[in-house]
Amino acid sequence: MIRKATLSDVPSLTELSKVLGYTLPEKDFLSNLTAVLEGENCLFVAEIDSKVVGYIEGSIYRSILVTLGVRVMGIAVLPDFQDRGIGGELLEALENWARAKGLAQVSLTSGEQRHLAHDFYRKHGYEEYHKQLKFGKWL
Repeated sequence: MIRKATLSDVPSLTELSKVLGYTLPEKDFLSNLTAVLEGENCLFVAEIDSKVVGYIEGSIYRSILVTLGVRVMGIAVLPDFQDRGIGGELLEALENWARAKGLAQVSLTSGEQRHLAHDFYRKHGYEEYHKQLKFGKWL
């Protein structure tokens, strides 16, 4: 079952974030989740037998340079539940949400070493169209 995330999903989402290599403290995670749920972004979870086993987060982005769309901020499925179609269902839920909002595209960034993820995205109709370096600065 795919459903919208709620604040009660914090422990499960914290566990899923570790699949992607993130270790944000749970109190910060709760603060971020609250802001996401109150904003215009979307966050869906996949649930099997009342256990959250996957998630996808999408963020609407606006720019004068590109068509209004949604960017996948994260998608993960617990290792024991991978290769069961859950990731595809999560992508489909995000795509349907984007269509309902009148958004024209879904885009995402995936680390260059994540070859299995790249195959997954291609399998679901996503195409590589731009290579770039990622820069950041902590403030």
